[in-house]
Amino acid sequence: MYPWLLPYTLVLSSCGAFVRAQSFIPSVIPLAVRSPYLNSWAIATKSSLPSTNSSAIFWFNARPTDLLETDWLGRIMVDGTTYQWLGNSSTNENVTVARLVSTNITPTRTIQVIEAGPMNMTITFLSPVEPSDWVKQSLSFSYLAVEAEATDGEAHSVQVYSDIAAQWASPIHTDGVNWTTMTPSDIVYHQFQLSQPTYLSEMLEFPSDGSYYYAMSRGENVTYKTCSHTVCRTNFTRYGTLANVENDVNFRAIDDDWPVFAMSIDLGDIVSTQSSPVVWAVGYNHNPAIQYTVSNDEYQLRSPLFMATYPTIADAIVDFLSDFSDAQSRAIALDNRVQQAASQVTADQGYYTLLSLSTRQAFSSMSITINPDIIGNDWNISDVMIFMKDMGFDGGVNPVDKMYASFPNFLFFNASLGGPLLLPLLQTQFNNASRLNYAATELGQIFPTSVDPTWVADEAVDRMCDIVYSLMRQLTFA
Repeated sequence: MYPWLLPYTLVLSSCGAFVRAQSFIPSVIPLAVRSPYLNSWAIATKSSLPSTNSSAIFWFNARPTDLLETDWLGRIMVDGTTYQWLGNSSTNENVTVARLVSTNITPTRTIQVIEAGPMNMTITFLSPVEPSDWVKQSLSFSYLAVEAEATDGEAHSVQVYSDIAAQWASPIHTDGVNWTTMTPSDIVYHQFQLSQPTYLSEMLEFPSDGSYYYAMSRGENVTYKTCSHTVCRTNFTRYGTLANVENDVNFRAIDDDWPVFAMSIDLGDIVSTQSSPVVWAVGYNHNPAIQYTVSNDEYQLRSPLFMATYPTIADAIVDFLSDFSDAQSRAIALDNRVQQAASQVTADQGYYTLLSLSTRQAFSSMSITINPDIIGNDWNISDVMIFMKDMGFDGGVNPVDKMYASFPNFLFFNASLGGPLLLPLLQTQFNNASRLNYAATELGQIFPTSVDPTWVADEAVDRMCDIVYSLMRQLTFA
């Protein structure tokens, strides 16, 4: 038995038959699960996995009925016939829903095999978990990769399309959005955000500031467009291509013709994509990432760690797309590591599935930040702090009970993550003017601001934190 997995075993032993089941279907299937504000899922029923026309949804409050639709669409044209393999389009088009064959969930990937006429597609939603590379982990981007292979061994004309919709920016569909399309280096990306952002705040747990991105590598057969969902999707369905229109400049409300941000690629006549899958990157960024209260009269506006490495978000996107092959290799190695460790605890495959879901959830709850105080042209990267959002209840900042439950995960992958996670809590306690003799249960009630720590004297988990704090204070603050 791997000792770091023992806490998982102890916690899950209370689940009884649920843990002992050979397989189970989670209520939601992870798609792009990378950070508090890049959390895209698909709903599954009790008896089956999501169909290929399920809409993408944003995680809200931990109840599947509360998850809010964001719209993420994928289509493939094979010999002139269009099939839909992702999303739920309400337009009246001549589109066939592709058949979902299987879904496999690992700690870093959701892999679906889908049948589209004579082509079998392998769809990989890869949300990298990079415990040993905090710069990469701090970049809130995920991959969508598509591979295709003919089931009859014959060449077929294939075009592939995907878009994301303006609903990703806000759950209030009367909110206005604006956007741009950029073509730096060898990539193309759409960027969109609220026209009137609210600084460091949320609405139904959606961020009220920052930008979303959809990107892919740019070649001669890649086309792109921003337009209403009916126009973009119908254009591809009819012609198998887009018009390379960089900007639909009629910025407007989300529900005003429902703008989408689309890209497609013509693969020509192929039997297989072989080692060259079609890859999109979807991401989110905001700077500052969090407002951290240092003391009663001092706070920091902290930035994502990756910004110390990449001069611009475009540089980060270029590197992220070019890293797909290596990122997939690292992901497979991490998945295998977890599976091997889990098999030494129990032969029950359901246990590995639980670990697969919890790994992405734990790492996607975090924001890895640095102090943006700049001396010359250098970022201050000497005080990395990690802030965790309570994704399952009230959206608080660094909730002690959730951190405690997540620690076996971090200890298994990289124990050094523990220090930057605990540091904001310990520093807040040490700088607290009233010097309360018990610890805060969280740093703030609404992510991403830690302006109002919660002090409760009689929390059971908190009493354990008192002991940890006392030891740390003797070692660190004496």
